[in-house]
Amino acid sequence: MAITWPMYVVVGAAPAAYLGLFGPNYIDEGLATVVLMSVSMLFNVATGAADTLLLMSGRSGLSLCNSLSALALDIGLCLWFIPFMGISGAALAWAVSSSSRCVLAVVQVRITLGIVSFGRAAGIVAAANVGCIGLPLLVLSGFVHVNALTLLPAVVVCGLAYAGVLWMGRGPLMLSVLRGLIGRSSTALSS
Repeated sequence: MAITWPMYVVVGAAPAAYLGLFGPNYIDEGLATVVLMSVSMLFNVATGAADTLLLMSGRSGLSLCNSLSALALDIGLCLWFIPFMGISGAALAWAVSSSSRCVLAVVQVRITLGIVSFGRAAGIVAAANVGCIGLPLLVLSGFVHVNALTLLPAVVVCGLAYAGVLWMGRGPLMLSVLRGLIGRSSTALSS
């Protein structure tokens, strides 16, 4: 979450700059789609690896049922939304179906394994992303036209602030464990 959320927050907070990379024709039609998909991915990433936990604990049947129900929901919602919403309807159908799959997995992991997906660390990462990246980019877009050239320095500044907040929350985030893993893997690679 700490690594992937910043990308989705940047794309969701500055969708015109992201879509502008593909050409000006994409900006008008794709804004709602990109924001919707970014928000959905933020939620899906926040739920963690619940589906993997189901699989690793021998509950592959639950995972299969979750996937099949999400597929059925996606197809049904696409048939309903696309005719009058176009690509935004497809994005909405995907967002609802993929999020429903994640919710099912989180609930099943909680019931069957007693594992809770959300905790203090997730709250710290979410708050840091909103406060250090999302809000500043939204404020910036209120004053200047955000494109790739204006977004890059803003992302660097926001990234530094984000890294600082993560460092301040290093205890609950267990960053020392990560440092130990990186040190151990570099030692293993050198030998």
